[in-house]
Amino acid sequence: MTDLLEQLFNHSWWAHEQLTAELRRVPPDGETLRLFAHVVGTEHVWLSRIDGVKARVAVWPALTLDEIIALETENRARIRELLRRPDDSRQQRVHYRNSAGNEFDNTVGEILTHVAMHGHYHRGQLARTMRAAGREPVYTDYIGYVRNGR
Repeated sequence: MTDLLEQLFNHSWWAHEQLTAELRRVPPDGETLRLFAHVVGTEHVWLSRIDGVKARVAVWPALTLDEIIALETENRARIRELLRRPDDSRQQRVHYRNSAGNEFDNTVGEILTHVAMHGHYHRGQLARTMRAAGREPVYTDYIGYVRNGR
């Protein structure tokens, strides 16, 4: 059976695919693009912290849709690699400094859980933003993901 973190990320990636398809069909307004870039940019920042390297993008990056898609593809490959590791590797501690300069120490598992939940949180904002821009939001609920046989 797939573990919970893997299920959360699989759902997240499915939701990103749904959103990307819609934003390719009808180009996004600025706020929708900004929020989607934030979700993907933040994933990259957290993965950089896990890897102990400097992030190439900011937490709130200004990215085009194509740049978001490219970065999301890169993030997805790295997250898959982390999820394939033995469960005990998720207990590895990561010491980092956040964007406000505060120092923290968390496990890889805690960071990955945060990353998955962060994306879910902002997808609700993306739906609200799309509706405010006169668009029908993309349906990205977990049950929709399950219903589609994922």
